[in-house]
Amino acid sequence: TLVEAYFDESGGSDANSPIFCVAGYLYEKDACISIDKEWKKVLEDHHLNYFRMVECAHGNKEFDK
Repeated sequence: TLVEAYFDESGGSDANSPIFCVAGYLYEKDACISIDKEWKKVLEDHHLNYFRMVECAHGNKEFDK
């Protein structure tokens, strides 16, 4: 079974953020293909090209509507 992994990091970039966090997902390839299709539909339904939580939380760029 082929497995794909996706990771992201937060913090730790300077002295003011001494904590560094890494989180991620492991998917079997078929599940990854399925969730990718579902995610693209969610973005399309909301007229978004991408999703970034930091931009959404602050109403930046695509998320100012």
